Amino acid sequence: MERPFDRNDLLRALGPLPLDAGETSALTEAILSPQPPAVRLNPLGRTVAAEAVPFLRDRVPWFEGPAWFCMPDSRPAGHPLFAAGAYYVQDAASLLPVALLDPKPGDLVCDLCAAPGGKTTAILERLGAAGWLLANEAVRARVPPLLLNLARHGSTRWVQTCLDPADLASAAGPVFDAVLVDAPCTAQSLVARGRQTGRAFDPRLIAHSAARQSRILDAAVRLLRPGGRLVYSTCTFAWDENEGQIAALLSRFPHLRPDRAAALSA
Repeated sequence: MERPFDRNDLLRALGPLPLDAGETSALTEAILSPQPPAVRLNPLGRTVAAEAVPFLRDRVPWFEGPAWFCMPDSRPAGHPLFAAGAYYVQDAASLLPVALLDPKPGDLVCDLCAAPGGKTTAILERLGAAGWLLANEAVRARVPPLLLNLARHGSTRWVQTCLDPADLASAAGPVFDAVLVDAPCTAQSLVARGRQTGRAFDPRLIAHSAARQSRILDAAVRLLRPGGRLVYSTCTFAWDENEGQIAALLSRFPHLRPDRAAALSA
C-alpha cells in the first residue's frame, strides 16, 4: 500500500528551514496543487511564432528565452509541432537552473545529470553557434530519451557520455566554464502530479539520495575550471538534499564562493 502524503513528514524533511505557520501551509498547498506545464519554443532551426501555438498563456517570468505557461487541460506533447521539435514541454520551475547557470555563447558546459534533456536543450539554445555542451547521463536506461530530445532539438554542438560522474571528472579534469548538477533526488515535488507518494519523505530515502548527491557534487567541483559556475538543483524539498547539501559542499571545498541570484532575490 502506497504511503500517503503527510504534512508532518514535510515538516521533518524541511529540518531547520525557518518557515512560519503561514509559509508552511502555503508550501503544503503548493505541493498538493498540480500546475500546468510550460512550453519553451526552439529558436534553433525549427522556429515557430508563439501565435502559431494555440495553447500558450503567460510568459515564464524567470526565463529570458521564449517560454510560456500552457493553458489548463492542454496537451502540448500531443501536438505535431512537438513531434517536429518546434518546442519542448517541461515544468516551468525546471527553467530556473538554466537561468541561474546563465550559459553564454562560447562557453564550455557540462550537464552532469542530463536526462531527459529539457535543461540540456535549453542550455544549447543559450550557447548559440560558439559554445559546446557535454551531456552526461550515468543511468543507461535514461540515455535513449535524452538522445531523442537532443536529436529532435536540432543543435549539433553537443557530445553525449554515459559515465559515472567521478569517472568523468577523472577523465576530463577542470575544463568547464559551467557545470549543472540537476541531481537525482526523492522528487517530492511530483506528489501533486501523482508521480510520487508520501514515501518520498521517508528519512531513509532522503539519506540515500543525499549521499549520492554529495558524491555527484564532489565530481562536479573537479570538472569546474577556476572561476567557473556551478549550479545545483533538485525537484525536492528536504533540507538534507538542498540547503544542507550546499552547506556540506562549502565545508569540503572552502574555495567555492556562493553567489546570490540578484534576478531572483526580490
